[in-house]
Amino acid sequence: MQKDLRTLSHYFLFFFVLLLASCNSGTEDKKDDKEVSATPPPKTDALTSGHLDTLFVERKVFDNLQGNPKLIYSFIFNYPDSLTLHGWIYKPNFDPTPVMKLKYFNRNMDISYGAGTYFGNIVLQTGDTKKIKDALTQGMNYVLFAPKLEGNNIKYDILVTDKLRISKDALLVVTPTGADGNPSPPKTY
Repeated sequence: MQKDLRTLSHYFLFFFVLLLASCNSGTEDKKDDKEVSATPPPKTDALTSGHLDTLFVERKVFDNLQGNPKLIYSFIFNYPDSLTLHGWIYKPNFDPTPVMKLKYFNRNMDISYGAGTYFGNIVLQTGDTKKIKDALTQGMNYVLFAPKLEGNNIKYDILVTDKLRISKDALLVVTPTGADGNPSPPKTY
C-alpha cells in the first residue's frame, strides 16, 4: 500500500509540473525573441581603422641585447586610435615580459589600416638585428620603425637617427639600416 502511495505521489508531481509548464507556455512576453541575422554589426571607427604611427626606441635597448637575437614584435593599442609594438627575443621558453616597448614618434597620415589589414607579428631576423646595431655604431641614438603596407600586411622600414627633434630650422636626418620588419604571416620565423 505504501508503494502505491509513493507511485501515486510521483504521478501527481509529474502532472502538476506538466500543468504548470502548459499554463506558462503561451503567455510569455515575446519581446525577447530576436531573429538571428547574417548581417554584420553596424560600422564604427573605434579600433577598425586609423593611421599607423612611426615608432622609436632608444639606442640603449639594442645595446643591451646579447648578440644579435631574432626579435618578434606584437601590436598593442596604447589608446583606441594608437597602435604600438612590443618586442620579445625569440626563444623556446616564452617570457611574457617584453624586452622593448616602442614609443610614439609621429602620426603617419599616408599609411592607414582598416578592414582587411593583417596584424601579424613583425619579425626581425638575426641579420636584421646586426644591421641595426651596426648602424647605431655611427653615432646614432634612436631606432625608428616607419610603417608601410605590402598588400594588406603591415611592414616597417627600420631607420636610425641622432635626434628626434624636428624644427622649422632643421629636418630630421635618418639613415636606413637595411633591416626590414617582415610581417608574419605570411613570412616565417
